[in-house]
Amino acid sequence: MVDNIGTLTGGVLSWGSYQQIIGSLYKALEKATHWIKEKIQKMLGQLPTGSEVNDIPNIPKEFPPLCDLIPMFEKLRSKGLKIALVSANNKNSSIKAMEDAGIWKYFDYSLIGDEIVRMKPDPYAAEEVGKHFGVKPAEMIMVGDAPSDVGMANNAKLLAGVAVLTNDIYLEKLRKETKYMIKDVCELPELIEKEKWLD
Repeated sequence: MVDNIGTLTGGVLSWGSYQQIIGSLYKALEKATHWIKEKIQKMLGQLPTGSEVNDIPNIPKEFPPLCDLIPMFEKLRSKGLKIALVSANNKNSSIKAMEDAGIWKYFDYSLIGDEIVRMKPDPYAAEEVGKHFGVKPAEMIMVGDAPSDVGMANNAKLLAGVAVLTNDIYLEKLRKETKYMIKDVCELPELIEKEKWLD
C-alpha cells in the first residue's frame, strides 16, 4: 500500500519501532544465510569450515593487477602526457583502489560516479576531460576494457579508442569498435610509440 506522497505504508519499515525493524531485518538475513548455506552445501557436498574456505579453488584472495602499473604511468608521465580517470563506479571505492595500487597520484583529473552527468558511450565525459585540459578531441585517446569505453571515444571523435582485452566476453564487440587492441594496459606506451601519436 502507498500513501498520497508515494511512501510504502504496508511494511514494518514504515510503521515499526527500531526494535521491530531490526528484528525484521535480522529474520530476513537469517533466511538469506540459510538459503546461501543450502546452495553451497549442494554445490560442494558439504559446508566448508574455518581454513577450508581459503582452500576452495578459483577464489582469489586478491586481484593483482595484470602488469606493473607504476613503471607504465612513469613512462606516460615522462612523455608529458596528462592522464584522466573516467569511471561510473563509486568515487570513494575507486579512489581507494587507485591509492591501494599506488597509482592515484598519476591522475591529473578524474570524473567518477555521480560527477558523470551522462554515462559512456555518451561523449560527455571525454568532452569534459578535453575542456579541463584545453585539448581537442583529436589530441586525446581513451583506454578501456568495455565497448562503452571505446564507444565514448568514437562518439567524441577522439584520436583513438584503445581496447584492453581483459575479458573475452567483449572481444567481438570491441573488434567492431576499434582497430587498437592491447592484451595488457602496460602495452600502452609501446602502442603510442608505434602509432606515432605524439609526433
